Amino acid sequence: MAFGENVDPTAAIRAILGSYPFSIGLLRELLQNSDDAQATKQMFVLDCRTYPTKSLVDPKLAEMQGPALLGYSDKPFSEEDWRALQNIHRSSKKNDASKIGKYGVGFRSCYHVTDCPQILSGSELAILDPRHEIWTDGGTKFDFVEDPRFVDQLSSFGSIFSGSPPGVPFPGAIIRLPLRIAPSAISRDPVGVPDIRKLLLDFISEEIAVTMLFLENITSIEVVEINTRGGRSTLALQKSAELPKFPLGLGPFGTPHSHVP
Repeated sequence: MAFGENVDPTAAIRAILGSYPFSIGLLRELLQNSDDAQATKQMFVLDCRTYPTKSLVDPKLAEMQGPALLGYSDKPFSEEDWRALQNIHRSSKKNDASKIGKYGVGFRSCYHVTDCPQILSGSELAILDPRHEIWTDGGTKFDFVEDPRFVDQLSSFGSIFSGSPPGVPFPGAIIRLPLRIAPSAISRDPVGVPDIRKLLLDFISEEIAVTMLFLENITSIEVVEINTRGGRSTLALQKSAELPKFPLGLGPFGTPHSHVP
């Protein structure tokens, strides 16, 4: 099934990246999207491993089987969420004041990290290809329960997805951002494991507790790193049980909290 973005993606993404500096704002966007979807758990994983490349959706995806940043939430995508991912300059929430901008322009900050976002939710896997180097329609989306051929493609989600029985829909959503290894038409800046590690550590030291104050539904945020040998380290686990809550749109002491959807 064709699953591409409905504009001239490469130029649009470059313009968006100019307005969204590479920063912990990327993690904030993913968190806000999960919270708006009424997820209760969020996990960020820096997976340093490289995965097999034999059974992929397309052989050109082999370069995307290396280290990646993954974001997990315990709420599956809705049909509205899938549609929103295809519309770079539109927010699916612009007419809903209770939502921040789920999978609208802000999601495109992920292109600071990757050229090929991959989204697994329920029984579906979508792969975006805004450069149109693999698919002329700009991406693909398929049901991996009905079509179980691409084992190695799914293996790269293994840091989170491995607990699910084979052939069973995943009860949540995983956004996988394989790190850009060379300059591209989207960005001239490669991104390495040290860059993502610093991003996560900055988020932990500067923002993780404060961010929890503004989330309506998420009650825990976990940050994990998996090394090249599969060793797993929890860098942070923040729970909201004892934190005060501010009304949506207000920061500490009643000051306005702004967000660009």
